[in-house]
Amino acid sequence: MNAFSKKTLTAALGAVALASAFAASSAPAEARSYRGAGWVVGGLAAGLVGAAIVSNAYAAPSYEYAPTCWREKQPVHNRFGEFVGYRSVRVCN
Repeated sequence: MNAFSKKTLTAALGAVALASAFAASSAPAEARSYRGAGWVVGGLAAGLVGAAIVSNAYAAPSYEYAPTCWREKQPVHNRFGEFVGYRSVRVCN
C-alpha cells in the first residue's frame, strides 16, 4: 500500500468517524422522534466528499516533467593540473 492510499484511507475513516459522531450528537435524546437514515447517509456522504478534497490537497506531486538524468565521467586533475583519473557525475537536462 503506497502513501497516497494510506492517506486516503485515513482521511476516509476520519470522515466516517466525524460524520457518525455528528449524526449521533445532533439527534434529540427522545425516543419518539426519529429523523430517518437519510440524515446519517447524507452526513457520511458529506464527510467523505470533504475528506476526498482534503486528501487530494496533500497528494503526492506528479512527476510528468521529471528531468532525464544519466551518469557521465569527467576528468579529475590535481592542484598542479596533472590528470589523476575520472569521476562519475550525475547530469540532468
